[in-house]
Amino acid sequence: MAREIRVNKDFVNRLVKYRHGTIESFLACYGISRMRYWQILNQPHLSKEVPCLTKLAEFLHVTVDEIVKE
Repeated sequence: MAREIRVNKDFVNRLVKYRHGTIESFLACYGISRMRYWQILNQPHLSKEVPCLTKLAEFLHVTVDEIVKE
């Protein structure tokens, strides 16, 4: 059975605000909808292989491991 992967939402939101000023600025910069952002942060079935999670880490200049809660 695959272990559940959860995104550290507080860390990601703080990092987004630090790097981009606002979440809206980040979303506009990378062409991500607010709904998609919410989905990436809140879907419990996300795995490290899911491209959107990898892409989010790339956008924030961190690794997937840094944005995932153990």
